Amino acid sequence: MWAEYDRDTYYWLKQGHFCTKCRKQDAYTLNGRSLCYDCSVKDAKRHRDKRIVDNERIRQHDRDYRNSLIEKGICPKCKSRPLTEGYKSCAFCRTKTRKQNHKHNLKKGCIPREMKYSLGLCVTCGKPLDGQMKANGDPSRLCSKCYQKASKHCSDGAKTMRFLYSPVVQTETSLRVYKEKYNQYINMLKNGEINHLYIEDTGEYGYNKHITRETLAEQEVIQCQLSS
Repeated sequence: MWAEYDRDTYYWLKQGHFCTKCRKQDAYTLNGRSLCYDCSVKDAKRHRDKRIVDNERIRQHDRDYRNSLIEKGICPKCKSRPLTEGYKSCAFCRTKTRKQNHKHNLKKGCIPREMKYSLGLCVTCGKPLDGQMKANGDPSRLCSKCYQKASKHCSDGAKTMRFLYSPVVQTETSLRVYKEKYNQYINMLKNGEINHLYIEDTGEYGYNKHITRETLAEQEVIQCQLSS
């Protein structure tokens, strides 16, 4: 009964060009709106405040759910594969994200990271190289500004490991550079300059390979036994 009364009252007020809340009449209601100016402002503010609260609650729920997956050792992106050691995602999702970012950057006209050095550009900021040298005397792939930032933020633990990514764009130059970096890091492992080498492939499924000085020595022993 009350619902029918409220519905009839609502339509009677709207047809008479009165506000359906405060029952006033102004330019808003005379123009066919169901609310006057004051009630429209109040209603918009109420919906805006409710949307802000709801969005923050949803974001907090997503953050808590993501953190719970990470604590359980599950990738928060695919929610099925285990995390890679030292990362907050699995190798497959990182490979997929790198491919998507690569396609997006190509559409924007950005030069891929693998091709910047061959064009004489800094692999980080994309500006022309200015002849910055490494501590061992080799030419750096970074400009002086990016090299100083990288040296400043490089911790002692990071100096004992290296990360190697297979090129997304597999050209003759990128594959040659990849092989050179691989051989360089393997020699650094043998000489004791670093202790860990992480190799991440960007193929269809992606894989991670962790090489240490111990595993490298074991592989050399096995190869010697097979050759003998």
